[in-house]
Amino acid sequence: MTNATVFQVSQIGLETTPGTLVPANHRLQSVGFTPAVNLELSPIRPTGSKFPIRTVPIREWVVTRFQGNPAYEDLTYFLSGILSKVTPTNGGDGSYDWTFTPSQSSADTVATYSLEIGSPTRAGRFNYGLVNSLELEFSREGLPSISGEMIGRNYEDNITMTSSPTFIPIVPIVPEQVDVYLDSTYSDLGSTKLDRNFRVRLALANRFRSVWPLDSDLGLGYRAHVESGDFEGRVELLLQVDTQGMSLLESARDGDTLFMRVEAIGPLAGTTNPYKLWIDAALGISEIGEFADHDGVYAIQYTGLVVYDSSWGKAIEVNLTNTRSSL
Repeated sequence: MTNATVFQVSQIGLETTPGTLVPANHRLQSVGFTPAVNLELSPIRPTGSKFPIRTVPIREWVVTRFQGNPAYEDLTYFLSGILSKVTPTNGGDGSYDWTFTPSQSSADTVATYSLEIGSPTRAGRFNYGLVNSLELEFSREGLPSISGEMIGRNYEDNITMTSSPTFIPIVPIVPEQVDVYLDSTYSDLGSTKLDRNFRVRLALANRFRSVWPLDSDLGLGYRAHVESGDFEGRVELLLQVDTQGMSLLESARDGDTLFMRVEAIGPLAGTTNPYKLWIDAALGISEIGEFADHDGVYAIQYTGLVVYDSSWGKAIEVNLTNTRSSL
């Protein structure tokens, strides 16, 4: 039977213990996953030989790209995987509030996942799925986008996928729901709207590293994960060249920390509380782009690093309201 690409689906399950396989009993509908098995091999070539005589496997892991459109329900899985694993607060009306605040100086507990990817013809799975990078982009030129990368271990081929998964309701974030704010103090965060902001992009990258001890019980896989010293958050803002847009140049010259909020307010999640996404971050301007045209508007792009602000006590915090009481 031909294994058609169009029928490939992905299912996800929350692991109780990182690396312990669980049924992938939930299906996200706004994001697709594309796995690749990374098998590190070393050739053996005896002295006096022109060609190697064999290759030997050293390490194996899975790198899975994901991309799609961010949705208020599905985002819970990605934010729990890259920022922190939290327990939501019951909104009392059928809605739940999730607050993700990674620590500045201690390790964060994050969610790990088992994933199943394939079709009834053939499927595979892996465990210890870690969200290692995440990018969100919002503009009026199309639907918002989400992309990133997961790492995992122990890819197993030719499995039977978990039957009757729970389909996560799809409630997409759309451009007309999104506002961006930028303020000079954290106490004013969310006060000053950027009314000529054309695009905002948040990228979180290099969150974790795999731990590879000598241990025959591991086979070719890794043992655990550790937080990376290369973890970085970046924000890009494309602004009109006007008084508001050029004020960021002065902030960059002065080395000021700015406080950004990306806000999306959707339809009702409960009887009174709406779906909501707040991405709050302290930023230090790190790059200034060239003056350029954007759909006939003279514009400039700024790049800000996510920085820790001691007065605020945070670098980034994400608040998400939806109907999910758990992962």
